[in-house]
Amino acid sequence: MGLLFGLLGFSLIIGGILMGGALDSFLDLPSIAIVIGPTVFLTFAYHSVGASISALGAAFGSETIEAATVERHVRVLSTARNLASGSGVLGTLIGLVNMLANMDDPSAIGPAMAVALLTVLYGVLLAEFILGPLINRLRNRASATPSEITGVKVSAVTLAAIPCALLCFSVLLISFKAG
Repeated sequence: MGLLFGLLGFSLIIGGILMGGALDSFLDLPSIAIVIGPTVFLTFAYHSVGASISALGAAFGSETIEAATVERHVRVLSTARNLASGSGVLGTLIGLVNMLANMDDPSAIGPAMAVALLTVLYGVLLAEFILGPLINRLRNRASATPSEITGVKVSAVTLAAIPCALLCFSVLLISFKAG
């Protein structure tokens, strides 16, 4: 039943995208690479590949898990969550630098802004719509009481996405006035 509601939730997000335009305008390979690549590989660098796969397997499972095991898996998924948020904001900064470096070429501003905005979108989707709920799912299945396991908080890096997005729009507005 949870899978059905998850699909409905993501379908509504995709439906919202389609109401404003084509789905392919929200697909950008450089942005995907900037978010997914560092999130996966740096998670493997900080935790083993086996520990990462084990944490994902446990998050998608349904059996009760010992509190110590839950905490180990939560640490792995929290690392991935922080890296996804950080990669999204880093991609925004990369896009902004590319925008500012090409202010004299209006045709280069659009693709750079797409990277800036889509990386933060992908980072937030991965961190807050996928990894955050998986962490909560693990904690809910723990054999310990909820007070024994620390809570999930929105990453400060995810919150940094808001001013980054505003900065993107400011640069865009300045470029229109200059042109």
